[in-house]
Amino acid sequence: MGLSGIAPAVVAAVAFGVQYVPVKKYKIYDGTTFQWFMCSGILFVGLAFAILGGDLPRGMPPKVVFGGCLWALSNFAVLPLVKLLGIGLGFSLYHFQNMIVGYVVGRKGLFGLPALQPAFDGSLVFCDVGCCLILVSFVALLLVEGGGKEESNEKDSENTHPQPTVHGKPCQPDSYEEVPADRPHPHRLFEESSTFAAFALEIDEGDDGEAFRPEVPDVAEVTPEATAPPRKQPWRNCALGVLLAIVAGSLTGVQSVPATLYSLEHPDYPSTAVVFPQCVGVWFASTAIYVVYSGIARLRRKPVLHSVIRPAFISGCIWSLGFLFMIQGIHQLGFAVGYTLVAVGPIIVASLVSICWFKEITGRRQLLHPGCSLLVKAAYLVSSCPVYARDCTTCSVVRPEV
Repeated sequence: MGLSGIAPAVVAAVAFGVQYVPVKKYKIYDGTTFQWFMCSGILFVGLAFAILGGDLPRGMPPKVVFGGCLWALSNFAVLPLVKLLGIGLGFSLYHFQNMIVGYVVGRKGLFGLPALQPAFDGSLVFCDVGCCLILVSFVALLLVEGGGKEESNEKDSENTHPQPTVHGKPCQPDSYEEVPADRPHPHRLFEESSTFAAFALEIDEGDDGEAFRPEVPDVAEVTPEATAPPRKQPWRNCALGVLLAIVAGSLTGVQSVPATLYSLEHPDYPSTAVVFPQCVGVWFASTAIYVVYSGIARLRRKPVLHSVIRPAFISGCIWSLGFLFMIQGIHQLGFAVGYTLVAVGPIIVASLVSICWFKEITGRRQLLHPGCSLLVKAAYLVSSCPVYARDCTTCSVVRPEV
């Protein structure tokens, strides 16, 4: 039964890795409206599955709904941390914190979860070392962004000559030359569970409604540099960005704990009985965020720019399917192994999609760092599953002590 849990975990990883592909070519603006459209798709699939599976009579467990709210809050916090730290550092910190929190919660048996039992002497240490290797793989991805920027800056200095900008002065259209954007990198599709960060480079900074201005806009308003931290960034912004990354990653790492606890407390229920309550929590929190945000925007007399509806809705449907299979994987593999597989897997899938499908990274030198990172993650996934397969079934059916 333990090894059979790998299949749903892999399906969940693929779903979370490709969930943002339908909206890749569209702008999400500030992301608040996009999240609400996406969560409408999440609720739609959750409701449809609950009706087909006969889960509606089981009620709406508050703890599971609370877990969905945690995911929505963490998703909402990703955008500002990416703006403060840059997409490379900010997104890597977020994902690493997410994986580590999920692994520690399952390994130590926090919040009432059963602690992971070793399959043999030293196996827990073996998996701890694997988590450290995952950290090294995130560092390798940071080198991809740095290398890409250096080469791009060299080419920009040779091929472009940006004109000086004077704020408040009108400028002729032919006197302005836009600086080419930096080369994309695989972070653009990392989505395990993040709506905003995956497309932070495509956010329209002009959400005050003035799409056309007489003066020349700042470079940050027309290029992806808006999401990259300045060279001399104040330490307060860095500290705030790190804090947001820790908070957002931690919330994502524990958002599945209430659903797992509910499944352990009701072994006679199918593991998928928590899907609809989780989706309700996601939709409820996202709706509250949207209402508050739009109300504040109206008071400030700023329009709320709407993103595309259908692609966002499809992304939400894919997320719901991923959560459905993730719960099944956690139920059979245990929280520590099951959640870690689902947390690391989407990064591998998104990187492969970015490299093989969208061709966002080319050249042997630029492919070296993400290739090494993917190999480390894949080695961890392959080695961790058989180690705990013998005891995952026992871990998943032990009820927490009250």
